[in-house]
Amino acid sequence: MPAHAQVARFSIPAQPIASALVQLGRAAHVQIVAPERMIAGKNAPAIEGEMSLQQAFERLLSGSGLTFRQISPATYIITIDTRPIPAALRPPKPTPPQPQETRRRPSPVPLPPRVDDSAILVTGSRLITNGNTMPTPVTVVTSTELLASDPSSIIAGMYELPALLGSITSSSNISTGGLSAINLRGIGVTRALLMVDGKRAGPASGDNTVNPDVIPQILLKRVDVVTGGVSAIYGSDAVAGVVNFITDTHFRGVKAHLQRGLSQYGDDSKFDIGAAWGGDFAGDRGHIVAGIQWRDSEGISNRNRRPLLSEALWSEQGSVPGGGTPGTAGNPYQLVRGAVLGTASYGGLINSGPLAGLQFNSTGQLIPFAHGAATGTPGIEIGGDGAHFVNGSLSPAQDLQSGYGRAELALSPRLMLYASLSVSRFHQTYTGQNPFLNGLAVGYANPFLASIQPEYQGIIAAQPTGASMRIGKIATDLPNYHFGFDESYGQTALGAKGELGRMRWSVDYTRSDSRMTTTNYNNINTGRLLAALDAVDDGRGAAVCRAALLNPGAYGGCVPLNIFGTASASEAAVQYIEQATHATTRVGMDDLSATVKGTLGHSGAGPVELAVNGEWRRVHYRVGSDASGNEKVDCTGIAYNCFSGAAPYMGGANSVREPVSQIVAETAAELDLPLMASSRLGQVFGLNLAGRFTHYNTSGDALTWKISARWQVSRDLRLRMNRSRDIRAPSLADLFAPGTYYRKNFIDTHTNTSGFVTFITQGNPDLKPERADTWTLGAVYTPRFAPGLSVAVDYYNIAIGNAIAQVDGYQPSVSALCDASGGAASICSLILRPLPYADTSAANFPTQLLSEALNVARARAWGVDLELNYVASIRTMPVSLRFLANWQPHVIFDNGPGGWVDVGGAADGMPGLPPLPSVKLLASLSLEPWRGTSLRLRQRWRSALRQNGNPALHFVDVNVAPIGYTDITVSRQLSSNFNIFLNVKNLFDAAPPPFASSGGSAQMNYLGGFAQGDDIVGRYFTLGIRLRN
Repeated sequence: MPAHAQVARFSIPAQPIASALVQLGRAAHVQIVAPERMIAGKNAPAIEGEMSLQQAFERLLSGSGLTFRQISPATYIITIDTRPIPAALRPPKPTPPQPQETRRRPSPVPLPPRVDDSAILVTGSRLITNGNTMPTPVTVVTSTELLASDPSSIIAGMYELPALLGSITSSSNISTGGLSAINLRGIGVTRALLMVDGKRAGPASGDNTVNPDVIPQILLKRVDVVTGGVSAIYGSDAVAGVVNFITDTHFRGVKAHLQRGLSQYGDDSKFDIGAAWGGDFAGDRGHIVAGIQWRDSEGISNRNRRPLLSEALWSEQGSVPGGGTPGTAGNPYQLVRGAVLGTASYGGLINSGPLAGLQFNSTGQLIPFAHGAATGTPGIEIGGDGAHFVNGSLSPAQDLQSGYGRAELALSPRLMLYASLSVSRFHQTYTGQNPFLNGLAVGYANPFLASIQPEYQGIIAAQPTGASMRIGKIATDLPNYHFGFDESYGQTALGAKGELGRMRWSVDYTRSDSRMTTTNYNNINTGRLLAALDAVDDGRGAAVCRAALLNPGAYGGCVPLNIFGTASASEAAVQYIEQATHATTRVGMDDLSATVKGTLGHSGAGPVELAVNGEWRRVHYRVGSDASGNEKVDCTGIAYNCFSGAAPYMGGANSVREPVSQIVAETAAELDLPLMASSRLGQVFGLNLAGRFTHYNTSGDALTWKISARWQVSRDLRLRMNRSRDIRAPSLADLFAPGTYYRKNFIDTHTNTSGFVTFITQGNPDLKPERADTWTLGAVYTPRFAPGLSVAVDYYNIAIGNAIAQVDGYQPSVSALCDASGGAASICSLILRPLPYADTSAANFPTQLLSEALNVARARAWGVDLELNYVASIRTMPVSLRFLANWQPHVIFDNGPGGWVDVGGAADGMPGLPPLPSVKLLASLSLEPWRGTSLRLRQRWRSALRQNGNPALHFVDVNVAPIGYTDITVSRQLSSNFNIFLNVKNLFDAAPPPFASSGGSAQMNYLGGFAQGDDIVGRYFTLGIRLRN
């Protein structure tokens, strides 16, 4: 746990408050601002023992008529306590008047005079952020600061931090699978370690990803973001760093909040209510806290209701019709609007045979199909009668209930026990794309064709027996795929800590369980669909399924499906082909750790501190499914479209994974060694050394280490350096994930055709741990000439070897590299074709696309973090400024056979990785223009984005424009206990610049239109009230 943990030992003798505040600030590494006249002549009692900073403040200021208020992450201001005086401390009432004398009413006690800004005493450390004192760069953000900027949740506020490049909330895009994902440095969500109160948080999925949304937030105190490799200190997987959620375990009193939010378009309604309580028991030897919270968000259920997206239909297409493979130098990609599928319509477009070029209108009659302008991508046109996806969600609906409770009891001054329980239930739903019937064969003998115009009946009757035509249709008469994610999460922690002589010890046990059920409510059973499409006349003029006659055991209940028109499908046929599918992933963790730490002695320059830690951990993982992806489609009795290897469900399905587990044993030591005290070379120089040995029963042994140096050059300047070796071991999902089968539309640049293909991804049990080498070099400047100013600058360089990469045959980069090699590259094995590679005819369209995890990759990222904090008082008005910036020009992934991509500053280029701007800024200004009224302004900005990090792809439009957003919060203190606030996000309603992935050419108006992570909601209002007593 970081040295600035929430509980510390204080030893401050009784003395004047002015000097006591100086000692308190130094001991807690915080800045305390107090008007000199306000504290003059007041005394403070002695403070001795282990307690929170809040408790220390309360004891030090007791009886003084003063209180404290936090105005920035590590800055507190002393103010007059305006709360009612407790009855026990009130002066006695005056004696009733006596007849023999006249008594005067006592004069009220005068308030201290207002103090001008020349009488400000700044005490304690002048480091505004506690993280500045750490050898490893740490950004500390309080929950108050995060909620002031984004009241929707602490997690949403976190994701604007520049260091969290590539982090995506579960409400920012519909493709997150129900999970938020914390990403440090943009190198992958699995390479950051999440902790709660210094203990590893339980995973929500088999790849060890933690869903931060299920961490109870009502009692969160702050978030520490440790940026830099720290596996040797905190444990394996901390390649990019650690995010540690700190709970206010010593909260006292009652607090509650109620808030409601709404976008200016009248959608995305949010509701949030929560309450918490904390108090002592057992004669102040025990303390208990508890809190509950409920958040509900309606999301934006239909993206077509937003004009920005419904009218534009942005997509990336080849710019030169007939120019060859899209994305090459001769046919570069270009961002276009109004693109549609030239091979499909909403009623059904005939693409083969004598009726080719005709489409079915809304009533099922044949009319000519008007083609739009050709693009450089086969099958994609601008304008015309072509179809695109409609009615998908823009952001999901969510519902979250969470609760937290913790109790601790001091059995003696040297022994304390604790227990905590956190529970959450998370539900998310969203509407996906329409079913796409792409190139499916329909026999001319289909009885539903009997209703078309007479002039076409002769053409149909002249076709040979068994002949068919190809139909392309986006089926708006079938329900869109509709997905749901339900997670139940619980984490229990038990522990004890105490002292033995000069050593402190702790033993902790954590148990977590996550159950995530993924549902596709409107999935389509492929076998049933193909059987229902193959309709024949039963000889009596009625339509029946051919398979029902020839294979009644499999398709006896088949109902024929009429796809000719926009509203031709019967309800019975829809119910027959649809099948809700469910897959439940269960992940559990048992973690037992013990730590002993204390002072070994004195080096002459300071105390030598040692910490020794041992940890045993077991993670178990299983997947249950009622619709396995490796089921075989029964083609018996189906004349068209059915083939071996077809995905059994059009909307995808998960296979069953029997229980597997991973056992990890770790032992670690950390030594803090001061080497130099004050001298001509500087004031302080010291080293921090750490090493950790880890054994995985699934992938062997690993050794990690870390060397840190800190040098206090002067009172104003501190330097710090770190060198570390870190690891990420393959997770249970990396090793043993069951096969996941999807039926996806694929544009094949090799054959210049498109169609459905079975996409398969699964684990690899032969994976080994990744290795990472990290350098950081930084400086912290706190100039004496500017009290309240702190500037921290840190350079970092992360290089990962033996990295695990998901090499994916669906990505355009794989196709481009395979084409460049003439089919000789090993990566071509991810694209399975029925004929030799040299055959470029439509008959060589892929039958399967594979995705494999391999230890073939290398990754590297480097950049600079800047953090500036400033706190001051302007004519008694507190003002605080915070500025965070990250510059990271390159994030390079070398995927071995998949080639290399540089996604630094790019909007696309790696599967599952959102845009990574090369520059990201976050600035906030807080002030109190009137007493009781506070104002907070926040500015978010990202730099321009290159279209794609793949060097093999070429684009006409080189960049996605930069974008910035302004947020404002106004709050008013109604009384000592109540506060009301109004927050406006995206104050000027800045629209995201248009963008579409080059890999989403066939998904117009489903995922395209904006860069993931940009503000898609628009101006948003949140009004709320908070209570604290």
